[in-house]
Amino acid sequence: MKVRFAMRARLLTGGLLAVLLAACASTPVTRHYTLASPQAAGAVSAPVMQIAVAPVQVPEGLARPQLVIRRTVDAPAGRVEILDQSRWMAAFDEELREAFADSIATALAARDASRGGEMSGLPVWRIGIQLRRYDAIPGDRVALVFDWAYGRSDQPLRTACQTARVQALNGPGLDEVIRGLRSLVAQTAADIAAEIRRASGAAAQDRAAPACGAAA
Repeated sequence: MKVRFAMRARLLTGGLLAVLLAACASTPVTRHYTLASPQAAGAVSAPVMQIAVAPVQVPEGLARPQLVIRRTVDAPAGRVEILDQSRWMAAFDEELREAFADSIATALAARDASRGGEMSGLPVWRIGIQLRRYDAIPGDRVALVFDWAYGRSDQPLRTACQTARVQALNGPGLDEVIRGLRSLVAQTAADIAAEIRRASGAAAQDRAAPACGAAA
């Protein structure tokens, strides 16, 4: 009787284990991505200025943690796929703000006042960014168009600019899409940093800030 009971227990245990393993095997694995650049440094020890990046405005359908793509070039621009098992670490608009803040602060040796509050004695450059166009086609290209504006917090002047970039992808798969998007965001952040650097130099010499894209 004890032997039969032990055999039943083993069979039940083995059957339960098989069911659990099958359930685990059939559960889709969720992958997480980030726009944060590996080159972005931490806090600057001796900042020369401060930046404050406002929350990035994105189209309503992109303000989500899931990745959004088009499967083929022929698919209409409005026909996109929302990938539940492929997600950003935060909502896409939050990922953008963090990536821009990190890259711009690093490029300018600036302190990110939008995180730790403003420090007296250092000028604060405010930055507003809006994503106008987004396209991501695995195996083909990614494209981003940003409108952005900047200005010192103690001055009413704000200069509005636009950056439009397209990058061909070297291979299929979402990892390549992420690399492409990260590159475009980093390039746009470099554009913004360059404009603020020129404008801060003009302000130091009591000159008018240059127009977007113009040489100082």
